[in-house]
Amino acid sequence: MIQDALPAGFTYVPGSSSGLTSADPIINENNQLQWFGAWTVASNQQVTQTFRVNVGSSVGLYYNTASTDGSDFELTTTGPCAPVQVIAPHLALAITVDKATTAPGDTLTYSVVYSNTGDDVAQTVIILQSIPNYTSFAPGTIVSTGLSILYSTDGGGSYSTTPSIDVTDMQFQLLAPLYPGGSGVFQYKVKVN
Repeated sequence: MIQDALPAGFTYVPGSSSGLTSADPIINENNQLQWFGAWTVASNQQVTQTFRVNVGSSVGLYYNTASTDGSDFELTTTGPCAPVQVIAPHLALAITVDKATTAPGDTLTYSVVYSNTGDDVAQTVIILQSIPNYTSFAPGTIVSTGLSILYSTDGGGSYSTTPSIDVTDMQFQLLAPLYPGGSGVFQYKVKVN
């Protein structure tokens, strides 16, 4: 028997076994892959069993442990080996407004700061903003670089490139990947009704 204990969250890719056997393993309740068979391996000979897995989504350092057992030798294990570092982007947002108190007719400026505090590249970043209740969007007041902007007048049901005072929601999409440590800011204004 060949047994491989996958890290938590990792899953075997069916049909990916090759080497000593191309059969898919049995996967037990402990996420251990088990191949059973009668294989002959000569003294001082090496054989290889390879397979693919889908990596889990939790960031961290993971190890694999494999073992083999046979009728004429004792259980042999690798111990923790083959380290894999799982990395991921993490988007942080901070939203501020320039006035703590306001009156009808006032204009408010919202600033949105975004940053990638993770350890991998964020390939596609989309930030959604809803216009606050009792305010109206002020067209032509967005200050941004490196973003495409879409507008919705139906609560985010559909978007277009045309801004108006009837805007209820906005979609800001970065035009380039956001690398670890990268950040940016955009602003928009609304008028208090």
